[in-house]
This record gives sequence, C-alpha cells and structure tokens, in this order.
Amino acid sequence: MLDRAVDDAAARSQIDSGRLYESFWYVDSPLTTPDPSRPWPGRPPRGAPPAPVPGVIVPDSAVHGTPGDAASPGSRLRALVRGRLSVLADAPGTAARALAVLRRTLPPQVPLAALDLSSLPGGDPVRAGLAWEPGDLWLVRPDAHTAARVRSEDELVVAATRVLGGSEP
Repeated sequence: MLDRAVDDAAARSQIDSGRLYESFWYVDSPLTTPDPSRPWPGRPPRGAPPAPVPGVIVPDSAVHGTPGDAASPGSRLRALVRGRLSVLADAPGTAARALAVLRRTLPPQVPLAALDLSSLPGGDPVRAGLAWEPGDLWLVRPDAHTAARVRSEDELVVAATRVLGGSEP
C-alpha cells in the first residue's frame, strides 16, 4: 500500500499515517476517574482533538514565567506537568490550597505541582481545550494525561489516590 501511494492518490487516501502519532486515551483506565457529566464520545474525527474528558492528554500551550514554579520563557504546559502529579486550577489561591491538601494527604515522595491557569500566561488555550467551567480542578498524571475533573478538594484527594494505585482515603 505504501509503495502504491507514491504514485496513486486513491491508495494515498487509504493511509492514515497521522493517526500513528495520536496519544493513547486512558478513559477506561483504573487510574482515571470518569466524569459522568462528560462521557467519552469515542475517537474524534481525523485531525480533530479528543473531547476534553478525563483520560486524554492535557491540551498543550506555551507558558511563561509561572510564579513559584519552574516555568521559564518558552516552556510548554506538557513539559511542566510531566514527571509529577499536577493540579490545574483557575482561581487565585485555589491551586495553592489544592497543593497543600495533596501534600498533607499523599506520601511525601510523590512529586506534586499546582498551576493557576488564571495567572499563567498561556493558560487561556488550556482552559479552552478543556472546556473549562468555573470551579473545575483538573488532575494531570505524570505522563501529561488528565486523570480527573473534580469540583472539590475531597474529590481531588480520591482521584489522586486512585492515580497512585492506592485505595481511597
């Protein structure tokens, strides 16, 4: 098929090479907390982003100068969240409170971060990509996939514990 596609447009249209680079969706993973208000609609059409539901990779965006974090000019959100359990919030103080709750609840060796998208340059595309609603807290796994969309710190702790493979507190 690949050899034919060099000279044959009909054969070329049958090759879906762009899908080879799609991120995997962990919507059915035991590490993902489903959101009943956002059920997984299935694979998106070719070239379209996946629906903003727990289990998909977090939308990426260029971010700059995150106060109190390791961001530097030219950083990307996925690079910031990789390697740690991260909370995305959208109100002053909410990210810090969520981080404090997780630090009190989770084992001390778990790398954690919290990002306030309301004060993060580059946060608007992330909020748009997640179809952000007021009061949302998004938990992002160390592989940059969303683990949960929750509305309270208690739900956040349950979702974080699930990601770590433990039982609920």
